[in-house]
Amino acid sequence: MGVKPLPSLREAFSEVRREESRKNLMMGSHQQLNMAESSALKTQFAPFDNRQKIKGGRPWCDHCRKPRHSRETCWKIHGKPVDWKPRQPLEKEGRGNHVATDEQSPQPEASPFNKEQMEMLQKLLSPLLSVQSQTGSSSNQVIGSGTLAHKGNFLSAFTAGKKRKKPWIVDSGASDHMTGDATIFDTYSSCPNNLTVRIADGSLSKVVGTGSVVLSRDLTLNSVLLVPNLDCNLLSISKLTKEKRCITNFSSTHCEFQDLDSGKTIGNAKECSGLYILKERHDPQEQPQMIVGEFLAQEGIVHLSSCVDTPQQNGIAERKNRHLLEVARSLMFSMNVPKLFWGQAVLTAAYLINRMPSRVLKFQTPCQTLLKSFPTTRLISIVPPKIFGCSVFVHINQQHRSKLDPRSLKCIFLGYSSNQKGYKCYSPVTRKFYNSMDVTFFETQPYYPKNDIQGENSTQEYQFWDLESFSESPITTENHIPPESFNQPESIVDLWDKEHIQEETEERALSQQTHEAEPGPNPSKLPGNNAPNGTVDSELENDILNMPIAWRKGVRSCTQHPIGNFISYDKLSPTFRAFTSSITEIQVPQNIQEAFKHPMVLYCDNQAAISIAKNPVHHDRTKHVEIDRHFIKEKIEEGVFKVSYTPTNCQTADILTKALARLRYLNLSGASFGGPIPPQLGNLSSLRYLDLKEYFNESNQNDLHWLSGLSSLRHLNLGGVDLSQATAYWLQAVSKLPSLSELHLPACALADLPPSLPFSNLITSLSVIDLSHNGFNSTIPHWLFQMRNLVYLDLSSNNLRGSILEAFANGTYIERLRNMDSLCNLKTLILSQNVLNGEITELIDVLSGCNSSWLETLDLGFNDLGGFLPHFLGKLYNLKFLWLWDNSFVGSIPSSIGNLSYLEELYLSDNAMNGTIPEALGRLSKLVAIEISENPLTGVVTEAHFSNLTSLKEFSNYRVTPRVSLVFNISPEWIPPFKLSLLRIRSCQMGPKFPAWLRNQTELTDVVLNNAGISHTIPEWFWKLDLRLDELDIGSNNLGGRVPNSMKFLPGSTVDLSENNFQGPLPLWSSNVMKLYLYDNFFSGPIPLEFGERMPMLTDLDLSSNALNGTIPLSFGKLNNLLTLVISNNHLSGGIPEFWNGLPYLYAIDMNNNNLSGELPSSMGSLRFLRFLMISNNHLSGQLPSALQNCTGIHTLDLGGNRFSGNVPAWIGERMPNLLILRLRSNLFHGSIPSQLCTLSCLHILDLGENNLSGFIPSCVGNLSGMASEIDSQ
Repeated sequence: MGVKPLPSLREAFSEVRREESRKNLMMGSHQQLNMAESSALKTQFAPFDNRQKIKGGRPWCDHCRKPRHSRETCWKIHGKPVDWKPRQPLEKEGRGNHVATDEQSPQPEASPFNKEQMEMLQKLLSPLLSVQSQTGSSSNQVIGSGTLAHKGNFLSAFTAGKKRKKPWIVDSGASDHMTGDATIFDTYSSCPNNLTVRIADGSLSKVVGTGSVVLSRDLTLNSVLLVPNLDCNLLSISKLTKEKRCITNFSSTHCEFQDLDSGKTIGNAKECSGLYILKERHDPQEQPQMIVGEFLAQEGIVHLSSCVDTPQQNGIAERKNRHLLEVARSLMFSMNVPKLFWGQAVLTAAYLINRMPSRVLKFQTPCQTLLKSFPTTRLISIVPPKIFGCSVFVHINQQHRSKLDPRSLKCIFLGYSSNQKGYKCYSPVTRKFYNSMDVTFFETQPYYPKNDIQGENSTQEYQFWDLESFSESPITTENHIPPESFNQPESIVDLWDKEHIQEETEERALSQQTHEAEPGPNPSKLPGNNAPNGTVDSELENDILNMPIAWRKGVRSCTQHPIGNFISYDKLSPTFRAFTSSITEIQVPQNIQEAFKHPMVLYCDNQAAISIAKNPVHHDRTKHVEIDRHFIKEKIEEGVFKVSYTPTNCQTADILTKALARLRYLNLSGASFGGPIPPQLGNLSSLRYLDLKEYFNESNQNDLHWLSGLSSLRHLNLGGVDLSQATAYWLQAVSKLPSLSELHLPACALADLPPSLPFSNLITSLSVIDLSHNGFNSTIPHWLFQMRNLVYLDLSSNNLRGSILEAFANGTYIERLRNMDSLCNLKTLILSQNVLNGEITELIDVLSGCNSSWLETLDLGFNDLGGFLPHFLGKLYNLKFLWLWDNSFVGSIPSSIGNLSYLEELYLSDNAMNGTIPEALGRLSKLVAIEISENPLTGVVTEAHFSNLTSLKEFSNYRVTPRVSLVFNISPEWIPPFKLSLLRIRSCQMGPKFPAWLRNQTELTDVVLNNAGISHTIPEWFWKLDLRLDELDIGSNNLGGRVPNSMKFLPGSTVDLSENNFQGPLPLWSSNVMKLYLYDNFFSGPIPLEFGERMPMLTDLDLSSNALNGTIPLSFGKLNNLLTLVISNNHLSGGIPEFWNGLPYLYAIDMNNNNLSGELPSSMGSLRFLRFLMISNNHLSGQLPSALQNCTGIHTLDLGGNRFSGNVPAWIGERMPNLLILRLRSNLFHGSIPSQLCTLSCLHILDLGENNLSGFIPSCVGNLSGMASEIDSQ
């Protein structure tokens, strides 16, 4: 505010808001920190933020109009990382290296405890009090500052011991590491002098002592200040980078600290609600794990690993597949169904399983669990189950047959219809499926001839095996009998269906009579059997599912145990029979409930069991044993069981311990497993494809020694894996792979790019190299240009410097010729986001000099390249993507670019090209996107520049400067050959009439015609195009007329009609509009009462400088996401409504120059994030509400030109420490000027003129040091 001339209020608003985004938004108490998580300036508004775009499968930034990154990581906004372009740090003034002149200490908040409670707490925490007692009050020397620190309650020191450890917040503005917790120090010493530190709210806090804090094995903080009043832990970036010689890399989701000497990542932080929280890293040595083998040895347990080809190693998907396969196989074998019907058998198996009760589901069916309305009166709902594969006769209706044709058609039963209530039958004769309920079943007759299957014959298929089949008989020397089979009943019995129970009872009675008629065992002599011969057991209904255990597992038939081949029970000796009768523990379950009665023992060896335990619908088999997951889940939550993490190297059932010698393809990308890469991978000698991209989490212990065993490897992708420990030898390890053709190592923390190859085999084998997003700080090595078969090279987002062809030019002439041949094979060359300099003339000359250049993608964006674009650029005939954005190229676009007939995208924005646009550009029929923004191009653009651009979708020539240098002279009768989706033109002459060639552009989503010299009115045909726009910006023109309500917008859209001559009432558009700018027009009438209800997603609303009248509608209170409300310079009247409680994220309020009256509402005190309150030149009266002091973060308070009365509130100086502008001019305030205003050290403007103030001007006014400094230094 000290600049001359004095900036306008809008400019000051913009400057202070930019400063606020950098400073102390998260300042305040715990409650304020929690509320900051829902701040409107934080990421929870991402669903409504449409600035990040995806174009052609790549991220797109709508700020700088560049591909390959988003607005959140745009260097135009956030700047390059410090390790890209190192520069000398600037000395900061006023941060923490000056002596404070304020003698008044901050006033603590009111204590919630009485005196007795305070004394008791002091006794409990005497060690902490002893540390605090070292603090004196004789010196106020400021030794540091912290932008995120805040003044907490004194009692926070007493409650710190009961709370969990506070996280470390990465603070770019803190001069020292600071903490308020004395218990985390490893070494500690008290300060010799009584020092203080200035925190973000401007107050001074005392420093008790200093010491070191160990955060991990690689990260130790020295000289950490102990500030008892500090309620958080701050990690100073500046101090850490100097002490540890490291660099800090920020992204939108995390930041990491990388050691400059070793390239090792020593720490990383994760973004959380706008703050970067340091992750706590624990070494494996700090948390010792008992090896599984040691535990088994201590407990005396013999642990045997499972054999190959056994189901114990299967996952849940394999187990469910096995279950379905076993049931389907049983269904097919029992009726000899051909394999071509395997699909119908699997569907039938799934149908039956979903309708069978399960113990783990509390004897409910899966359908009953998933569908609450599923019938519960029958085991299998609605359609009675039948034997799969049996013969059936489907009735044929009269309209489909003649009088002499059969009334039915013989078919095979193949299950149940998925979308109809009926049976699915198939006729091999007609080769058609029939879904019908009018079916006659012959369930004992298979459709296909019955053959012996797995040693079972047709006579044995329908026999039952029961305990009653055994009887006593004298033992003989015969020791072999033919094997018998036992099978399930012919149909699945409904437990709740009385008719089926009666049928089954009769069949069981008939079966017993048959056994009695045959010579054999006498069931009455078996233990526990008291039923007479020839009668039916009275409890037969309860024993209806007396079946082999294999039945409940989905197996239809089972072969008798092999012991039957050697021992005949009915011929054993009396002694042995007595022995067997005494064994009562071994019994066959009498029903399905008894079979599931006892739960199986739980043995858990990894985290998979915990994940399965949370699944409500599942199969009842885990990786090793059967487990009741509902039970273990509850016990874990109750704390009865403690399940600890077992490292991968302790898993005896690991996939890599199996014999995988023939494995050729392994893709574990995105699996997010923990721990280092297992070295057993090196045993897969036949592996050809290995993809571990983003596989491992938070591990810097990975090496590459195991690569030497992968002699057959052709494709290697370790993207995102931390290889910082292998940075010195990674190329040597890769060079040992003789057959490697594709190498993908992006974002692997590799800091060293060797200048030479250790082995020459890669020169002929490699075709793809991706080393992007690493920390290389060197020139481009010459060996990259020696790859004879290289077709893809990506070195983007590194710190490569020098000229592109330095390595190419260092060799002999013969080597240069060989290098030129190797470059001719390139299809993709990506060198963007580096610090390369020089011209590209020689590179283009080499590439264009090839007999057949295959180059399709050339990306050199965001470098320091300069010079002219050579005319032989047009010889790269196969080029599809040319990205040269954000460099220093000059001159015109070469006309030879018209020879690039395959070109699809052309990005030349943010250069210094000051020539004209060639008409040859119009010949590129495949061109999709043209981006030439922020270039001082001149000349005239006609329809000839677009004559053959039939594929064009995006055109952007956007300049922030208001100076117009490019003119569009296009005939109004011209019909474009393309359909645009994005049109962004700013500061170009397109008028004076609205461009008529937009009449047929019916696919537009982004329309920007700002400062285009267009006047008159918008034609009616534009409003009737039925567009669904994401952005409409026609501001800074001379357009007039009325704006209709018929426009449609996409979610999160922006509308800017500002600085025009539009008239009439305010338009009411779609609820998807998020930003609305209508200022500087002639809109009139009242603001619609339903305005807030029609546009509830608004975040920015500017209706200033119009002719609006009436009152402020109450519906404004429903704009819950609103950040800025600007309705100044209108004719609004009435009072200010009490709706501010519904606007929790409001950042700025501007209601200047209206006719508002009444008192200021007290609900404005709920606006905790308010920074600008401007209501000057109205008719407001009364005293300022005391609730306004809750707006502690306010920067501008302008209430001048009203009728406020009373004393100037002292709480302005006490509760608003960040105030920059205080304007109370032309009111009715009386009394003296409160001395508390002297504490506003940041104040730049103080205007109390034209009031009734009296008394003396406080002598402490000289302490307002903020008036003597620039706003940028605050």
